[in-house]
Order: sequence, then C-alpha cells, then structure tokens
Amino acid sequence: EIYTLSLHDALPIFDCFKCKKGKVLYINLEVDKNSFLKRVDDVQKVLGFKEAAGLDIWNLRGQNVSIDKLAPRLIRRARTKNYDVIVFDPLYKINEGDENNASEMARFFNHLDYVCVQLQTSIICCHHHSKGAQGGKFSMDRASGSGVFARDPDALLDMIRIDPRDVGKSLEEGQTAWRIASTLREFRSPEDIDVIFDYPIHIVTDELKEAKPMSGSDSSTNSRRGNATRAEKQEQKYERLMSFIENWSEYDPKEQPTPFPTIAE
Repeated sequence: EIYTLSLHDALPIFDCFKCKKGKVLYINLEVDKNSFLKRVDDVQKVLGFKEAAGLDIWNLRGQNVSIDKLAPRLIRRARTKNYDVIVFDPLYKINEGDENNASEMARFFNHLDYVCVQLQTSIICCHHHSKGAQGGKFSMDRASGSGVFARDPDALLDMIRIDPRDVGKSLEEGQTAWRIASTLREFRSPEDIDVIFDYPIHIVTDELKEAKPMSGSDSSTNSRRGNATRAEKQEQKYERLMSFIENWSEYDPKEQPTPFPTIAE
C-alpha cells in the first residue's frame, strides 16, 4: 500500500526511492476487501497523503482467476485508463502452474509481459519466500519456486526479517525489523535499507546495520531456546557414544543390555 500511494502522490519510498506521479491499479487477490481499504486509509492518515483519486483498487479475493483468464479481462478493463503501474498482490493467487517448473513459470511471466506491452504499463508483483531460513541465500534466490522468479523481473526488492537484539536494540510491542535488498537489471543496485515496521508503515533506521537475519521461520525466543535444547541433547548423545567406545572392551551385553545403535541414534 505504501508503494502504491507513493507512486500516486510522487513521494519518495523509504526516503530514498524517488517516484514519478502516476495512475495506479492495485489488484488485491489476498486480503479481505474491507481490511485492505482500512490499510490504505491508515497509511494515508499516518503519512499525510492526499485522497487517492488516481488509485484504483480491484478486489478479486475469492474470484478464482488465473493469469490466462485475468490477462484479457485486465486489458479490456484498463485499455482506456492509461495506468502507469499495475500491482498484482500476490502472484500465487493467479498462478495455476507448478511454480517450481521453469517452463510453466516462463509461460506465466509471458502473460505479464503481454499485459505490459498491450497497456504500455509497468507491473509490480508481490511474491513470497520459500519455506525455512533465508539468511544464507542471496536476496534474488529467496523467492519461492523456480529461478525464473529471479531472472525475469527487471528489478527485485526483497524483504527479510532481521533480529534487532544482535545490536542490543529492543523494539516496542508489535514492531518488527526488516532489511530490504535490491537487485536491478539495468542499474547499479543500491545499498540495503533497514526498516522497522510499526503498523501501518515502515520507518527507515540506520541503527540495525549489524543485525543478522532471523535464523528460521519461527524466530521467537522460545524457538531459539528449543534449538539450544536440541543441541544440548545431541551433545549428550555424543558424549555417551564416546564413553561407550572408550569402554568397549569392558562391555558385557548381559550386564549392559543397551544396544549400540540406540546409544548412537
């Protein structure tokens, strides 16, 4: 919503990406209509945006539309609107193919390219990460599915959650910290940007440069404690195994019926 309103009002995104004023169509496929409109209204109030007269919202949640059916409908609907940007949020809602299949994803993105050419517009697509920890990957490789998701776009903006405790910073209740990495096809990629999400907006900060990405999909304190407990159990098993090996010559199955495979489990 922030990107969309920034484009509409020609205001910079995250205080650094300049925007040209233009007409925007936001295709909402995931969030309930009333919830989405409330988000837009909340962002406008906090940032002081003007009334979004040049922002059109097409709510399609629950409409069961795939890209091959949506593309011709969209072209007919938007041909005379002269949109500068069209946003699809999220992509998986209009993809009926296997997102891990490169050929199917290439055909999927060809539909988006066709929309771009027919309407002479730019397209912004919202996509999700794959499962599991993402910190060890390059930002362009974090998207769920085929590598086509990294190769086809002209610009990628990736958001990954980071841990402010790494730099001794505590956040207020409800706040989360994120890092935005950019990968551009035609230009030099800008430096990463750190932001704190405080509903309904992201606030740029320079206090988290040394913070690391969260270690897993469940990044709570309980999860970290659970990981530590599992590591301790593994260490105990290892110590038992080494003790068993060192005392192998004294082992008597009648007196010590515990089998080797169980100890080495």
